[in-house]
Amino acid sequence: MTSVASSPLTAVEARNVARAARQIQAAVELALREKRSPRMLSDPKAAAVDWILQRWAASHGTGLPVPDPGSLPTRVPPLDDATAIVVDRIVSRVIHENTRKLVCQWYRANVPPKIMADQRGISVRTLYRHLEIALLNLRELFVASEHPELVRMLTARL
Repeated sequence: MTSVASSPLTAVEARNVARAARQIQAAVELALREKRSPRMLSDPKAAAVDWILQRWAASHGTGLPVPDPGSLPTRVPPLDDATAIVVDRIVSRVIHENTRKLVCQWYRANVPPKIMADQRGISVRTLYRHLEIALLNLRELFVASEHPELVRMLTARL
């Protein structure tokens, strides 16, 4: 029998393999660390806002500090700068302080829902309900902003 010598990877192939390995590792770490379920949101209008806030968390607007290095990895594209700034302004200046803390901790920090619920003295189920109410309130503020991209994203996700 003849053996086939394996040729070394080219530089491009090595970069692709390394990138895929990092992506897999990040996905595994996220799955092990988080048990957040979008299915816990029963209202499709809240799910649309959740999607926008996931994109907001991946972007870097000017209203809030840049997330820490331990932030959640993202699977969604970031918002464009103008839309991210509008969302930043709404989150940082318009909504109630408790709601702002919940939204920022949920989308921009690496805190499991169980710990978030324990910090607030509520159950995880109640935490999801608070989040859903916050998202529905944010939806109304996003619509009231009349920012065309936000309104388009809200209607496109329904």
